[in-house]
Amino acid sequence: MTNEKKEGQIGPGGCRFWTIKKRRFCKMVAKEGAEFCGQHMQDDLRRKCVYCKSMIEDSRMAKHMKKCNIYTQSLIKPNYYKKEVNLDKTVLTEEDLKFASMKLSDFSLDEVKSVVNILRDGQVKNTSRNQNFQPAFYDNLEKEIESNKDNKKVLKHLIQQSSLLEIMNKERLLANGNCFLELGAGTGGLSEKVAEVLGNLQI
Repeated sequence: MTNEKKEGQIGPGGCRFWTIKKRRFCKMVAKEGAEFCGQHMQDDLRRKCVYCKSMIEDSRMAKHMKKCNIYTQSLIKPNYYKKEVNLDKTVLTEEDLKFASMKLSDFSLDEVKSVVNILRDGQVKNTSRNQNFQPAFYDNLEKEIESNKDNKKVLKHLIQQSSLLEIMNKERLLANGNCFLELGAGTGGLSEKVAEVLGNLQI
């Protein structure tokens, strides 16, 4: 079922475009003598902005891109963002490609056991704490926590980030040359705080 023009009917703004999802006519204003508003007018001189989805005349597209909110916001990158930093530029050999396409069931039991033993006997440090562990807060975030104490949603994340930073600090992880992988990063708030704390250090 598609959007269609209904004969003899018209929206409050003069647009005849019927919206199936909302079960009503478009409320946008159509120019005098036109059947559709600017958003729903279809012609060869207009195309949809890939960012905000607005229908824009070809001759005005360049001007539109300078003030399109969604486009301009997409250009703003956080301090911790670095283009293609996670891009693997390693040239894979035929042997690499062979292993990359293999399933776990393709490996022998001894090969799987050897990998498990490597992980079990590896240099992973045990940082578990007892049940009575009380989180400490990193000094650099105290002012930010205080200024957001009435904003429960922001405060929750700040407390988590501050506590994690203090744990990392005590474990001496906030040092040059370390690699941080934030799983389930969401908006990357913790990574941003780590980058702010470390400043110009290479991480």
